[in-house]
Amino acid sequence: MQKTSIPQDIVSLIHLAQMHDDHAMHQLLEVLQPFIRSRLIHPSIAPHDCDDLIQDISLRISRNIYHFKTIETIPFEHYFNRLVSTSKYDYYRRQKRLRLQQDCLVQEAECSYRTQLPSVEAQLILKERSEILLNCCKKLSKLEREVVQYILDDYSPSETAQAMDLSEKAVYNALHRSKVKLRKMQELLDA
Repeated sequence: MQKTSIPQDIVSLIHLAQMHDDHAMHQLLEVLQPFIRSRLIHPSIAPHDCDDLIQDISLRISRNIYHFKTIETIPFEHYFNRLVSTSKYDYYRRQKRLRLQQDCLVQEAECSYRTQLPSVEAQLILKERSEILLNCCKKLSKLEREVVQYILDDYSPSETAQAMDLSEKAVYNALHRSKVKLRKMQELLDA
């Protein structure tokens, strides 16, 4: 890790920036930018991400400069190095998380691609269940069968009522009766 010494005359800029002087804050960030860039030049940091990191660190400095106390025992360089290190570690964590997410997405896509076609067993089970449903529907009354058919054709209950020239209440009642009957038949078949 390359540590660069920051000029000591920066303390006056820090004092002015802490007094909410925008021009001093701008000058401070301009003075610090080459130091930030020199700390971020590393093979593990992509060049196109370097500018984003510089902006992130500059933003952190501008937000937190008001909390920095210019004490002789803790120089600004220490604060600066901690801030840059923290930002770099955040970057590494973010990159690792993105890599893991991409790996998971690739694995998920590979898995769904392999299983995109339903298996023969699944097709047979689906066919058998649809035949059972049709047989169960034959045991419904004529009105209930018509209501179920309209619902299966994506009609809403109010549209079904208009198409069948019935009240909505009659359609809802027929729909409820057919649901109850089909559930009972399904429970008997599953048992």
